[in-house]
Order: sequence, then C-alpha cells, then structure tokens
Amino acid sequence: MPLFAKENAMASTISVKGQVTIPAEVRRLMHLRAGDSVSFVFVSDNRVEMIGSCNPIKRLRGIVPKPSKPVSVAQMQRAVGTGGWR
Repeated sequence: MPLFAKENAMASTISVKGQVTIPAEVRRLMHLRAGDSVSFVFVSDNRVEMIGSCNPIKRLRGIVPKPSKPVSVAQMQRAVGTGGWR
C-alpha cells in the first residue's frame, strides 16, 4: 500500500495559536526531531505537502570522540601517509 493512500491518513487539531502537532509516526518516518524545520508546499487548492528540512550537519556534532591524548600535525600527516586510519 503506498504511503499516500487514504488508509494512511492521520489527523491533528489546530490549536488556538494555529499550531499543529505532527503525529509521532510522521516524525519517525520523516526523521524529524525537536528543532527541525519543515516547509509547506501548496500542490492544489485543498492539498499541502510538508517537507522536512533538517540540518544534518548539526547532528554530526560529537559523533567522533576526542582523542585520549593530543596528536600533532606531523603525527596526523604520518598516519595519513601510511594509511594509519585503517
């Protein structure tokens, strides 16, 4: 069954402030997290598409641990020259 089938429709209510909660399943499928941005595109009179536009660069922060001891530029160059990263 395609993702856009009517059977996959989910509802949300607009708050007094004009806010809508994006259902958890939609956030999971679109890999959206708090702080991510979304865009809305009008595709017809009664239809709007939501496009997730997150910043993957921000999510990379901290992915590589700090070395246990400082490494000099010369040591890095030697490691790169000898394939020491493998």
